[in-house]
Amino acid sequence: MMKAIWLSAAMLLTTTPLAAKPTAKAPAAKVEAQVSEGQTAQAGVANGYRYLLHIPLGYKMSKAERWPLIIFLHGSGERGTDIDLVKVHGPPKIAAADPAFPFIVISPQLPADQIWEPAKLDATGLIAACACWTCARRQKHL
Repeated sequence: MMKAIWLSAAMLLTTTPLAAKPTAKAPAAKVEAQVSEGQTAQAGVANGYRYLLHIPLGYKMSKAERWPLIIFLHGSGERGTDIDLVKVHGPPKIAAADPAFPFIVISPQLPADQIWEPAKLDATGLIAACACWTCARRQKHL
């Protein structure tokens, strides 16, 4: 179970945010998610971005069931240091209201001075999530 969550979080690293100023990268460190049912704020993955992790109620009891994964990239208004801003729209908002929301949801938060810049990603999201449009323009198969 933990390996699946870690692998899902690692998929998040396929997007490369553009920083306003170049910054030195620290060596990647494995950060284990707090796997508890419901939505919880997590410290960060290799790039240090905080994220919300939603684990649906019943996940731990249902060993055989496979749960779909949503990686939600917020819009520009949710950037910053207040992780609760990510819950304003989309799947994180639904998960906050309904702990039984039947998806694993990973919702990273960008710092205020960065934008999403996908290297290779198929995505869906809010109309304001420019990452989805950027991705669609770059992918020939979409």
